[in-house]
Amino acid sequence: MSKPMVQPACRVLDPAIAEQYEGPCKDGLAAGRGKASGPGGSYEGDFVAGRKQGRGVQINAAGDRYEGDFANDLREGQGSLRYGAGSPWNGDSWVGGFKADKLHGEGTYTWAFGDASKARFENGTQVAGATAYQHMRAVGIQQLATVLKEGSEICRVVYPPNATPIRLRGKFLGAAGDRALIELTDAPGVQPGARTWDIVTRWAPCGGSVRRK
Repeated sequence: MSKPMVQPACRVLDPAIAEQYEGPCKDGLAAGRGKASGPGGSYEGDFVAGRKQGRGVQINAAGDRYEGDFANDLREGQGSLRYGAGSPWNGDSWVGGFKADKLHGEGTYTWAFGDASKARFENGTQVAGATAYQHMRAVGIQQLATVLKEGSEICRVVYPPNATPIRLRGKFLGAAGDRALIELTDAPGVQPGARTWDIVTRWAPCGGSVRRK
């Protein structure tokens, strides 16, 4: 069986995936069905004049996996997106519309914990379809915003099934929507200084009412 032709001189215009390319080439640019990878992730799918155009699968540096339509190197049209471990929305997914790389139009949003909602987005912002749980979280976020500052010490207790509760301690570094970036300072089996994203309302200032999972 012949190996795919590797053409290092055949350019991919997205710098995130421009280090290596396998596939057809036209006028020095990726064209047709090919594979590309680089420091920002990988892509397998259709190319036109060196850009992602048509259908394909893209995995970025955060581990987000998108499968669907592309236009001019951007997610555009219909597709499915599952957020990866390096994303604030790790484990969440969206099946629906995209515009200029952002969630746009109607679709289904599923949270990592299993809650799902028919929703509508406009340019990355949800405008319809919020669940009761989302409304509860929004209230909690507003309350926490008055006490959580960058560097604040926060805690959480996780209750594994049929096991001893685990207390986590960390520093609040910032937020993206309802997710907090936390630097763990005391977590069993985790190197101090490791950073993770988590739902902000799962945490509380240490010494206060520590929240359950």
